[in-house]
Amino acid sequence: MSRIICARSADKAQGGVLALCLKLWMAARLIETPWQICGRETLGLRIIDDPDHIFHGKIPVTPVMDTQLDRIVIQSILIPLRHEVLKKIQDKIFKKDPAMWFDLLAAVFISLNTIEIAVGHDHEFATLYGHVLGMVKYMYLQKC
Repeated sequence: MSRIICARSADKAQGGVLALCLKLWMAARLIETPWQICGRETLGLRIIDDPDHIFHGKIPVTPVMDTQLDRIVIQSILIPLRHEVLKKIQDKIFKKDPAMWFDLLAAVFISLNTIEIAVGHDHEFATLYGHVLGMVKYMYLQKC
């Protein structure tokens, strides 16, 4: 527990790279779950009554709105945050200070986990819509 408290103190004192990595991780999760309409204004859309549907009891946004909301999060949050995180990680690496190694390891781990989850989500989405290449096709494309 004391190690975590020390890491938090060091993170704040050293520019907050861990906090930024966690913000990036959280923001990346925003676009993974489907958007839905909440509140009184439903834009003329109805609640899905089909018990087998993924949106049962909810009002999903239209595909165009879903794409637009994702783009807003990507452009206004994810891209600027990504640049800031990578810059801070790079700065800490170039300082070569052993006192920052724990923060760097944690920041890189969180960043890699963010990528892992995003790629897994993309693969799941592609599989759902039949866009996954088989290994033979992939190997063939690699040779071309």
